Amino acid sequence: MLDFFNGIKPEISDLLREILGSKAGALSRVNSWGGEVPPRILDFTTPGKMIRGGLVLLSHDLYYGKSRSAAMQAAAAMELFQSGFLIHDDIMDRDILRRGKESLFYQYKIIGEKEGFKDPYHFGESMGICAGDITFFLSFEILSGLDCPAEARSDIIRLFSSEFTSVGLAQMQDVYFGSLGESPGEDAIISLYRHKTGRYTFSLPLVTGAILAGAGIKARERLWELGEDMGLIFQIKDDEIGLFGEPGRTGKPSGSDLKENKKTLYHYYLLKKSGGSDRKRLIRIMGNPSVSGDDIEFTCRLVSKLGIDEIISGRIGQLRDHAAGLIGGIENAAPAGISVLYELLDYSVGRTA
Repeated sequence: MLDFFNGIKPEISDLLREILGSKAGALSRVNSWGGEVPPRILDFTTPGKMIRGGLVLLSHDLYYGKSRSAAMQAAAAMELFQSGFLIHDDIMDRDILRRGKESLFYQYKIIGEKEGFKDPYHFGESMGICAGDITFFLSFEILSGLDCPAEARSDIIRLFSSEFTSVGLAQMQDVYFGSLGESPGEDAIISLYRHKTGRYTFSLPLVTGAILAGAGIKARERLWELGEDMGLIFQIKDDEIGLFGEPGRTGKPSGSDLKENKKTLYHYYLLKKSGGSDRKRLIRIMGNPSVSGDDIEFTCRLVSKLGIDEIISGRIGQLRDHAAGLIGGIENAAPAGISVLYELLDYSVGRTA
């Protein structure tokens, strides 16, 4: 599976380098930041796995599509959108690391310090918000010029706009949940996962590639449902990695979800199943920006002690089985693409970073 995505990644990276390089010259005529932002966005984007962009090309090839250049353009736009979301996420979550490097807003914070600004952190956040916005506008510019029939291009732009509106609303819900003391409940958390991450990470790129390949409505609906299953697995595993993962492997600071009081499934089950002194300590930990290594270790041990890891593993297993059934029911598709989907599903279930 990784062979497919590793093979696609250089192509997407080269196209992004071409697109952003061409924009830097024009944007530099606006002001000095116009020449500075595109290469910074490129450096932020290219270290990623580019799974989302790869999925556009995978589903396009799955249905024997003939619009390879358009699929490449859509993949590049998909990765720029992803970068914009990550840039904004890091600001909201106060994460100063992304993929083992300073998050983009923190890079600007460092510039603010060098310039001797009164509030360099706020300067960094403000500049990061602007840079994230720029990625969205550049992405829609790419989509507006897709090398494909006008109807397909219109359908894709409408689909992106609709889904990213949902992502914005889900992000607002996530911020709201983070301020709540109590858990919003399991169903609300799953809904948040579906709309904030799952659908745009898997469903949207899979269906985009299918549209470009000319696949029918039933095929698109199956891919959308498959994407939701895989997206939920992806987000649940993200929460697991955020709690148990080592910063050296994940590229992110440990315990960030605990510090931000993120309402994950782990949060829900920890509060539901714990009691006594364990529960009191948990309540002190969750939402505490000074969470210690001992606090994180305590929380991880409690997950195992209360059987929460087994509960969540069972839920992932159910999603995996349903997703495998959907893949098995895909008709008139390239066998190589079907194999990659199965491999991607297994990778998502077992990933540790």
